Amino acid sequence: MNFLTKTMRSNSGQALLIGALLVLTLLITIPTLAMFSNHLSHAAVKSLNAHKGTQAAEAGVAQAMWLLGSSTTTWQRAFNDPLTLYPELAMDGSTIFEWSDSTNFTLQAGIAPEPYEIQVTVQALDKNRQAVRAETAIISRKMLGIQLPTRETAVAALAYFGPTLLSLPTQLQVDYGPIINFSNDTTIASPDSHYPRKYGLRSIAPYTTSPSAPTDGNQYWAFAALGECPEILTSYYIQQAQNTSILDSLGNPTSGYITTTQTFPDGYTMPVSTNVIYETNSLTLGRVGIDVSQGALIVGSSLTLNNTSGNTGLLNPNGMTLAVPPTAKMEYPTQPSSNLPYQAMSQVSACAPGGLYCPVTALLPSGTNPDIHGFVYVKGNLDVQNGNWTLIGQLRVDGTITISAGATLHIIEDDLIAHNVTTDRLVLVTDRVYPVTPENTTFSSNPPVITVFAGP
Repeated sequence: MNFLTKTMRSNSGQALLIGALLVLTLLITIPTLAMFSNHLSHAAVKSLNAHKGTQAAEAGVAQAMWLLGSSTTTWQRAFNDPLTLYPELAMDGSTIFEWSDSTNFTLQAGIAPEPYEIQVTVQALDKNRQAVRAETAIISRKMLGIQLPTRETAVAALAYFGPTLLSLPTQLQVDYGPIINFSNDTTIASPDSHYPRKYGLRSIAPYTTSPSAPTDGNQYWAFAALGECPEILTSYYIQQAQNTSILDSLGNPTSGYITTTQTFPDGYTMPVSTNVIYETNSLTLGRVGIDVSQGALIVGSSLTLNNTSGNTGLLNPNGMTLAVPPTAKMEYPTQPSSNLPYQAMSQVSACAPGGLYCPVTALLPSGTNPDIHGFVYVKGNLDVQNGNWTLIGQLRVDGTITISAGATLHIIEDDLIAHNVTTDRLVLVTDRVYPVTPENTTFSSNPPVITVFAGP
């Protein structure tokens, strides 16, 4: 009997102990599960808010492009008079744009790293008007109408429309900007040391991300379609040329708008950078030095380059600078050891990608002088007959490019020139987009509010 009583008491004590432990476990587990569930709920809400914040920021970039691209005048005023323009466009950070019932954004525009760009910071706001995400977009004009991936240069160093026939691939050297071809031509072979990316239309194989594997034996980079190309606004340049006074081949003052076939012989120089030369017929250049870095040289028919002197151009490179595109290093499928423009990006601080004042003397062999500095547009054919020609700026040819045996053409893109060519319509692109830390700000619940317009 005593044994049975002791056993029952022992079992009862164990049961009480187990029950107490079970209650204690539940007291610990239930709050933990509740806290974990609450944490998951908060994480889900935070993830959803972050996703909505990202979408709102992207909508803000599109809105900024729509506002800035509303007209060419608006875009120009963005550089010339930002203090009055940005409030007018609600891009001074004080206006809240409605994007959804729970997420909005503000826009604040300012000066960008490059003089042809505008920087816009987008603040995405949650339903309490608290900044939850911010992005900065660098916006610029798209020139020559090419559709390239985000964060890649939108400017061509060389754009041409007709087939290009070269005796030797090394006769044509292009640095700092891509080559764009709008015909079916794929005849430019690639010297494996220095050619930039090349984009083509229709016949060229699709885009590849492997520079070591050319897509068709000639092309390192290509697209199936480049989209519609804005035309050069020739009416603007004609008016500028008519208001320009230059010296003709005999040294007599004349209008920059020329309607008869001309030859500028050996020794012809033009140091005035704002001049615009518009030749409606054909033009032949001997050994010359022409600076149209703030103007243009446009030829309505064919342009012939015929320097038979055996010497280089007449422009003095000392003190001459150019702007290196921010994406310049992307233009080299390989890392050439002997290409001076490529090496200068690492060896000369002012020539780093995005540098505005890269000395031209660092890019050319000793004793080489440029022939032309500026934008050159040939509406017919370009025929390089004799000489080693150097163009600092940008070249567009609507016809065929022919380079005779023994002659060469070297183009180095000047990003300031390339971004300031006047076209018949304004198209904006985002050069770069990157996240930034949102300001620790809660915006008023009753600021001026406007609705987001349709995309850019």
